[in-house]
Amino acid sequence: MKEDLPGSPLRHNESDLRLLLNSIRAPILALTEDLTILYCNQAFSVLARIPIADLEGHKLPDLLPSFTRSRSFAAYLNVLQTGQDQMVEGPINNSYLHSWVYRTPWGVLAIGEDITRHRQTEGALRESQARYQTLFETANDAIFLLTPADDIIDANQRACQMMGYDLPTLLHMRFSDLQASDAANAVPLSPDGAPFESLFRHRDGRLIPVELTTALAQADSASFIFCIVRDITERKQAEETLRQTQKTESLGILAGGVAHDFNNLLVAMLGQATLALAKLPEYADARPHIEKSIRAAENAAHLTRQLLAYSGRGQFEKRAIQVNALIQDHLHLFQVAVPKHIDLRSDLSEPLPAIEGDLGQIQQVVMNLIINAVEAIGERPGIVTVRTNSLDLDEENGRIPLYSNSSLPPGRYVCLEVQDDGHGMDAATLAKIFDPFFTTKHSTGHGLGLAAVLGILRGHKAGLQVSTHPGQGATFRLFFPAIHPSAKTQASPKVDTGPLRGSVLVIDDEALVREAVVDILELRQVRVIEAENGRAGLDAFRENQKSVRLIILDLSMPGMSGEETFHALRQCNPRVKIILSSGYSQTEIGKRFTSLAATAFLQKPYSAAELLQVVEMYLDTT
Repeated sequence: MKEDLPGSPLRHNESDLRLLLNSIRAPILALTEDLTILYCNQAFSVLARIPIADLEGHKLPDLLPSFTRSRSFAAYLNVLQTGQDQMVEGPINNSYLHSWVYRTPWGVLAIGEDITRHRQTEGALRESQARYQTLFETANDAIFLLTPADDIIDANQRACQMMGYDLPTLLHMRFSDLQASDAANAVPLSPDGAPFESLFRHRDGRLIPVELTTALAQADSASFIFCIVRDITERKQAEETLRQTQKTESLGILAGGVAHDFNNLLVAMLGQATLALAKLPEYADARPHIEKSIRAAENAAHLTRQLLAYSGRGQFEKRAIQVNALIQDHLHLFQVAVPKHIDLRSDLSEPLPAIEGDLGQIQQVVMNLIINAVEAIGERPGIVTVRTNSLDLDEENGRIPLYSNSSLPPGRYVCLEVQDDGHGMDAATLAKIFDPFFTTKHSTGHGLGLAAVLGILRGHKAGLQVSTHPGQGATFRLFFPAIHPSAKTQASPKVDTGPLRGSVLVIDDEALVREAVVDILELRQVRVIEAENGRAGLDAFRENQKSVRLIILDLSMPGMSGEETFHALRQCNPRVKIILSSGYSQTEIGKRFTSLAATAFLQKPYSAAELLQVVEMYLDTT
């Protein structure tokens, strides 16, 4: 320590005083008025990174120029000038010092505190708070902070958007006020942090399915609940669409299987009945009864076609169709299904592109929708409107929200719309209208009309949208892909009227079908060889290759399948003529068995006349 100046508090026991100053952890610095370091302790020497001997007696600006240029050092100069003590904070080297600066007779005395770690902690806390606030405000999920008493104490912007309230309004509400009436009134805490589902109500009244994740947090002595709310509306819609798709596919498989088996029975019924009718004289008393049986079987065949249409495997003979012409040509037929107290109107847009489809199936779709609209109106006067127009769908507006497994591809579409001003439907009824055998009518209807419509649309790759509300009627909109005007239909094969020669091999697992085919073909003296399965049919063909000129092969058989049998027969004789027969449509068979190049296709159920026509067309006449 340098020589004492006049008025210095230092006395003769310098070593004791030095020991006392160096034992103090707070940095101490004494400056003269010309900024010479009078004395300092070890704590200040460590901060300055300069030994005490090199500090005392030297001017501070020469030793620590960066410190003396800082704003905090200006407080030292201000104390020297004004004589008023000050408290100041500022950096020195890589540390941060909080100091009390006092005026003394010889200059200034500064007693400081190293608050570097405190400042670092404060900075880290501010950064943490900033990160939390950023995450809180930019989160895609709604976040609520709640008291254990259910009061909302904070919410992010997403929460305001989700619920339709501004933040001041939310802060005056309870969390239970946001929940639907049938949801729990308090927020249950999940001990394991697992999410759970609930139902919220938007400010406008609509319901929002949500997924909640809650956690209990502690701040000082207070507790609060941290709650993350995720809107799962789209997920619920996707799940419902998946359930609808799976249900439709399962029921479609069931309906297709039932229709296929039923068609085998109808082959026997129609074949034997038409055969009996052909053998009866015109004056026979039994003719009217047999004709009634045939009509009943044909009605049953119509029912199986509806079942197949629902399964998406109906018989489609596609051709270019002008929807407006179809409606105008059949409007008088549609009018028959409409009672006099209901006005059937048409609003057809021209020009309208053509679509590709089955004329009878599209006609059935329009008729079923008109009948459905009529029944929705009931006994009171009303209006049913059939409307057409065309529109272009792109990636944004191509999604048909109801009853479509995926978005319609972009392109030109023809929209067929059937609208009624009837009672409308609630959500529960709307969810079931396309289920097979579902009906709201207690006395009439078998519930296959709309189910068949859905199946036909799937077969035509068309979309469907239904708009309805209770008391506001319903509108069914069908979207058919438009085709180029040059699309042409496939020409029908010519019928060969030459004499029938050779034998016919019938391979079918249904005995009634084989029996009907035998009886019908015997009418034209055609020899028939029967086989009850694929293996037996293959053996029979090998034994009778020289005489068999035509094979009628059922595609759905147990054991050796129809497809396997087909390939095995072609290996024996690549030129043998094979007619495939199935309850499914030719289009469906073509999709399922792309490798089969059959001679012809015979849709079940078929009458005696239809069977004879096909056999006469393809039986070898040479």
